[in-house]
Amino acid sequence: MKKIIITLLSCTLLLCGCTQSNIVASEGNRVPDTEIRGGIEIEWGQVWDDLDAQFLDKELYPFSESINGNIMDEENKIDLVLLVNEEITKEQASEYATAVLKGLNDSVATQDFSFNPSDEEFYGDFVSNNDVSVLVAPALSFEDPSTHILEDTIKADEEYRPVGMPAAE
Repeated sequence: MKKIIITLLSCTLLLCGCTQSNIVASEGNRVPDTEIRGGIEIEWGQVWDDLDAQFLDKELYPFSESINGNIMDEENKIDLVLLVNEEITKEQASEYATAVLKGLNDSVATQDFSFNPSDEEFYGDFVSNNDVSVLVAPALSFEDPSTHILEDTIKADEEYRPVGMPAAE
């Protein structure tokens, strides 16, 4: 019995003596750096991977085939080509293209916090600062312009409107 009590007391002393109530000591009045920095180099491969992961999901977008595009920073221009299967309406194409554009902006905004993310009535700063050309076409016949489901151009700083919809009067 004496051995058990001594063992328990030893364990208690060991545990109490080896722990510290404040493991990380504060070092004065340091505050985190929350300043937004400009000139961030965007990792475009990651942006395209993010878009593929989100918008080529066959459960959410069964008509999706591929997302292609080109970002021309010097010209402030975005070209986006969305290839789909032929089982898609113009309204679905509009909703899909609008969602992909917002997703593009939000992926860039996660890398560079100087860009505001999208919301219900806003593509976000990155997309809104560029002229955007969008093409939604069937994957099997995208080279034939007569089969294109949707083609649209949205100018930089144009008032928000979904892709393929007329501008508000």
